[in-house]
Amino acid sequence: MSFFNEIFRFFSGKTEKKQTLHKSDIKFSALIKSIQHNIIEANQSLECVGIKYIEQFFDKEPEPNRVKVINHKFQAIEKVLDAGDARTANKLLLDLKADVNALNSSGAGKATNYRPKMTSFEIPVLKNGVWTAKVMTIPLLALSPVSMPKIKELTFTSTLQNIQHEGDDVYVRLLQDGHAANNSKKKSKKKKVKSENVTEIKILISPEQSKAELNDVITHYEQLLRSN
Repeated sequence: MSFFNEIFRFFSGKTEKKQTLHKSDIKFSALIKSIQHNIIEANQSLECVGIKYIEQFFDKEPEPNRVKVINHKFQAIEKVLDAGDARTANKLLLDLKADVNALNSSGAGKATNYRPKMTSFEIPVLKNGVWTAKVMTIPLLALSPVSMPKIKELTFTSTLQNIQHEGDDVYVRLLQDGHAANNSKKKSKKKKVKSENVTEIKILISPEQSKAELNDVITHYEQLLRSN
């Protein structure tokens, strides 16, 4: 028995076919593609979280030219203060504030360079029979390894209440919780009543699957659903 056959469990009878589509019917291929698209978007959101996490351990490296401008303005402020020109000093301070705030922003089209945040601590070192304290400076990241969250795969499991073929397309209707509860009550009755035919489906979906690979998976499952 193949892997795909193992993940399918067929209940009694055949799934009932409908002549017209119900508002709850979903195109099978669109459903699977939508699930993978949502996984990819979720990973993109997690990447943003990862960047914020990285920024706890890295500083944005300022552009050398901006640093030179700021140092030049510091020197200019010192000169006007020594000369007692408070008005000019205040103006230079406002310009300096704008330059300092600009340090954390990248220019249009320019890559942002990061440098690791450093931390220092003392460790005991034995040298020539004497214990001394030695200062160690290491990246803060070394004390807290980064583990990036990412969805590698997702298992889509559902019970299909109805399967319908419309030309080359396959439409499915997912079994609602309320309907499942009603079926459960029917089974508990002493009088045996033929329950509605349902099919359980289980599909492994990965954000790393190419368009062609995902289409192959969809085609295989559509063939199985048509034969049901």
